[in-house]
Amino acid sequence: MSTIQKECADFLRTTFNNLTGSKLGSGHAHEIVAAYFGYCTAAALRAEPTYQLLL
Repeated sequence: MSTIQKECADFLRTTFNNLTGSKLGSGHAHEIVAAYFGYCTAAALRAEPTYQLLL
């Protein structure tokens, strides 16, 4: 099952690589996406029981 969080993190990693030539780690990308959605950690976003971000 794909989630919006995973899709956003993958897009962020690809875009970062294309723009800078550097690699962004998966964990860092997931933390950035979680912060964007207002969560303190990626684990908190994944554990959200009420408003899960599913595709």
